[in-house]
Amino acid sequence: MVPTIVMTKQDLDKLPDEVLRLIGMGQYTLYSVEVSAQPEVCFVLRTGEREFFFLKEDGEPLSFNDFPNFKIRERVNIEDVPVFAVVPNFHRP
Repeated sequence: MVPTIVMTKQDLDKLPDEVLRLIGMGQYTLYSVEVSAQPEVCFVLRTGEREFFFLKEDGEPLSFNDFPNFKIRERVNIEDVPVFAVVPNFHRP
């Protein structure tokens, strides 16, 4: 099992609040990673089954022509981003 670490949104100030909220809600997953061929990569943001974005230490996205191999070190939770609960609006007759 991958260990979990906690960070603040200040640590990832290049990521928009909307992305941080989706991480907090569990829609997206953020991992700290190691990419030996690309040392500037610190995180991988998983937004779908096969959708990954590589990020610098401050959350700034990186782009690559080839998908680099990476090793997951930890799962990242963001502690200070408000997560809004969504309650279905039921229609009453």
